[in-house]
Amino acid sequence: MQPIAEYYFPTTVWHGCAQSPYLRSNEAAVNEKVFESVADSDSSFGTIIGGAQLVEGSDSLLHTMQSSSASRGLKVLHLLSRLQIGGMERAAIRLAKRGVREGMEHVLLLFDKPFQSREFDFDPGCLPTEFVPRGPGLDMSFARKLAKRIAHGIDIVHAYNDSAIFYAALAIAIGRQKQTGLIGTFCTRPSHVTVGARISTRWATGRADRIVAVSDELASWLVSTGWAKDCSTICRGVDLTEFFPDTADRSWREKLNVPENAILVGHVARFAPIKRHQDVLYAASQLRGAHPQVIFALAGEGPLFRSIQDQARELNNVIFLSNVGDIPSFLRSVDILILCSEHEGTPQALLEGMACGRAIIATTVGGVPHLLGAKDVPVGILIPPNHPHLLAEHISNLSRDPAKRSDLGKLAEERSKLFSFEQEWEKYRQLYAAVAQHTTQ
Repeated sequence: MQPIAEYYFPTTVWHGCAQSPYLRSNEAAVNEKVFESVADSDSSFGTIIGGAQLVEGSDSLLHTMQSSSASRGLKVLHLLSRLQIGGMERAAIRLAKRGVREGMEHVLLLFDKPFQSREFDFDPGCLPTEFVPRGPGLDMSFARKLAKRIAHGIDIVHAYNDSAIFYAALAIAIGRQKQTGLIGTFCTRPSHVTVGARISTRWATGRADRIVAVSDELASWLVSTGWAKDCSTICRGVDLTEFFPDTADRSWREKLNVPENAILVGHVARFAPIKRHQDVLYAASQLRGAHPQVIFALAGEGPLFRSIQDQARELNNVIFLSNVGDIPSFLRSVDILILCSEHEGTPQALLEGMACGRAIIATTVGGVPHLLGAKDVPVGILIPPNHPHLLAEHISNLSRDPAKRSDLGKLAEERSKLFSFEQEWEKYRQLYAAVAQHTTQ
């Protein structure tokens, strides 16, 4: 698939792929069954700036988005399931905090789990954080409660991933909130792969003002498989004022009692099947007697944390960290940062490791090849997913080659400047302003 247009920020928009015959034949029946309660809502309220013809050539819209004052005073509700330690949650908090600094009002609304503690979740700090519990299945009660909350002065709902996007669209339709815009961001592929889930998500994305993915690969996949009609790309960014190289920062090596001549391999990811922690354990088992010594530090939380810990019981070169408060310092302390996921959007930890000048080994999935510059001269080592022997081999090679680690780290740090958080924020700020402008006309 080829990009069809570039709009008001430099991004690729994927548009108009054909659905499968099975999806088309079942869409009407599923829509009738699932969306009876919103059948009388205004059907004209849907994709306002999602189509190429509407946006291109609009001088007044471009002028609005170029003006920083257009977004001030907006009230944005960020809808996500929880604040568990992960890239999506950190990205949402960061956008919201920056929005507050820019004179907007930003609120977090969680629907699966409330904020628990800093041990298990990212701390939202001073951001207003609300919790409205969602029940199993199609929870119309939750949708109605969400509609009431949106009616209290919310200008834009920014929903993250398929469930949040669906309920945001449903709540706006129930409440007939024509003055409320909807932006949906996909950080990864949908978690539910049933036909019904795909149809309901497609319905919701069709009613949104803009659907965004964190990588071109993910945007293309969402459209080509029928999950979304249109999808733009806004890559995640890294805060270059927080993440930068500092060879003197070895504090985590001291905390973990890692010998100075040992190689510390870092892995930062949620403990979930898609992250392939078992591949890290395989590499660790192959390098137990390596010289120099290779030690693995696995940071993160998630449903598989205890299980992976149990599997690593006999590995004396693996350390588990359930929550790393000072991520920049941790990344500066590692010699090699690895990512072996079987799918990714734009992994935040990878971007941050690049900015800290770490040597990278990562799988060729999602937006990773783009981050590492695979089309030019890669600034890291790329391997296919589900090949733990290759992961072990490249870790072994890099552990014995300090010059190559240094060279890769410098290249990665330089490339990370193409993905700054300032660029990400500016694109979202413009998008907030554009959606607000159209929903008030």
